[in-house]
Amino acid sequence: MERVADRVLILVGGRRAALERLDDLRARQLNASRLVVELHEAHPALAAVLDPLGVPWTLSDPRRLTFASTNGRGLEALERLRAAGVGVRSFEVHRPTLEELFLEVVRGGRHEG
Repeated sequence: MERVADRVLILVGGRRAALERLDDLRARQLNASRLVVELHEAHPALAAVLDPLGVPWTLSDPRRLTFASTNGRGLEALERLRAAGVGVRSFEVHRPTLEELFLEVVRGGRHEG
């Protein structure tokens, strides 16, 4: 689809759920990116380090956290973790696929483009 189309129409139940330019979908894809960070060990001060950034984050287990990584916020968060002495084992950027964006629209995150 990405090679031949410049606009995408998503129908749900025979009704238009979204009509977007492919470039706009790609921008949404970037804006929905998140950073997954694995720590060497649990750190009790994560809230004090990350909350001032104003970026929502979650801890899926004591050593794995996820947060939005748009507008350079992911790099800023990594730098804050390093400066606070939090050991980072690895990190990875996750961008939703176009299929995941499609499923978001179909499952109810509808919006008109």
